[in-house]
Order: sequence, then C-alpha cells, then structure tokens
Amino acid sequence: MTVDFTDIDARIEWANQQIAQLEARYPAFRELKPHEIIVKPNPERADYVDLCLQINEPAAAKVIREVALRSGDVVHSLRAAFDYLACAVVPNVTDHTAFPIWRSDKHPVPTPAQYKGCVLGKVKGAPSDFIKLCLDIQPYVGGNHEALRILDYLDIVDKHRMIVGVFASYERMRMDGAGGLRGMHSLPDDLPEMWIGLVPKERFPLTDGYVLVSAPPDFIDKMKIHPEIEIALGEPKPFAGRSVVPALTELAQFVSDLVDQFRRIL
Repeated sequence: MTVDFTDIDARIEWANQQIAQLEARYPAFRELKPHEIIVKPNPERADYVDLCLQINEPAAAKVIREVALRSGDVVHSLRAAFDYLACAVVPNVTDHTAFPIWRSDKHPVPTPAQYKGCVLGKVKGAPSDFIKLCLDIQPYVGGNHEALRILDYLDIVDKHRMIVGVFASYERMRMDGAGGLRGMHSLPDDLPEMWIGLVPKERFPLTDGYVLVSAPPDFIDKMKIHPEIEIALGEPKPFAGRSVVPALTELAQFVSDLVDQFRRIL
C-alpha cells in the first residue's frame, strides 16, 4: 500500500514551526516582567534573607495565555498527524476511524484483548502490517509509548480549557562558584567566573511570594545565585512541572519518530 505522507508531515512541520516561534517569543515575555525575584528578610533568622518570587499581574496572565494558546496549536497538530495517518490507511473511513489510543480512566492499562479491540475498532480494514505495529506500541499509561497518551490527553484538554496549569517552574539555579571561592579563600579578584548549575527538588506550581532560596546575603552576592523561573505544564502527571518548550519539543520528536516507523512499513 502506498500512503501519501504529505499532509501528515506538514502537520509535524507546522508544530515544529510553532514551537520555534513560541521559543522566539520568550525575550518579549521577559520584557513584560511577568515575574521578578525580590529579597525579603528571613522571618526566622536575622542573618538570612529570602529570595522570593513576585508574580506581576496582568503581565503574568498575558504571558501564560499566549503560551497556552500556542501550546494548544502545537498539541493539536501533532495529535492530528496520527488521525491523518489512520484515515490514510483505512479504506472506508467512518466517524469511528481514528488512530488507536487507550483512554479509559477506569482501566488505565488495558488487557491485550481490550487493546486489540480498541485497535481493530479504530482502524478496521487497515493493512495487516499497520495493525500489527499498532498492536506492538503501547499508547497508554505506563506504556512504552505513553507520550502518545499524554499528547492525546493534552489535545482533549485544550478543547475545553487552557492546557498550561502553572505559571512557573523552579527547575534549577545557577551560581558563580569562583565568586564563592574568592570570598572563602582570598583568591585573586580576577578569577574567571565558573558557573555551576544546581538541580534542586522539583517545585511547582510556584505562587506569588514563594521562597526560592534562603541564605546569608553575602553568600548570595558572592555566588551570584540566580534562580531560574520557567513557564511549565501543569498536567498530566508525567509532564507536570516540565518546561513548556522542551516538553513540546520532546513530544514533536516522539511523533516524528513514530510516524517514521509507520512510514517504513507502508
């Protein structure tokens, strides 16, 4: 069977373009100052200060809304690519034709018989090699292709509300290690900066006033501690807290790779 992948590839390419455009918008988002990091006295230790997140409205809402709208476009295009594929291989397309993805919340992990029934019901009449590959993948919670279930979930959510559930994700912190060494060991002032990236415990969602770091002020100054705040997905659980652009990029690559698997057998 010869399948025309032109429209399928176009959907994936469109999604990648949207991701690139979203990433290109981040400098403009920063100029709006949707959030800032402010210094406050630590209420428990007089020799400490707190670096706190301050969310600035309405700029924060404006940024979140645009990210959510663009993310929804990306998710829809990636999800649509699979339904395009299903419709391209099914000889008699009906209202029930769609790429098979297991959606049951009551039984998140299907039995082999349940999943086979789902596949045969969605792509009835498709070539045997296509059906076999569909049966081999695992687009359900905990499966090897759970990313497809996540993509499907986000696409459904976006039809009813914005998919970005949290404003910012405290993912990492960077600081100048050389600055701390100079302060502690009297090293030369011209010692080059040595930036260190730390990955703390995952923290999201961040709300206004969230304490990011508590430390003596001279330590913060010498180490040039700078918490990095990012817009993150709030759901579903496997992707909750993930920065939006890297998460969407990962989904787009997953879609491209899986579509190529089907391309090789058709």
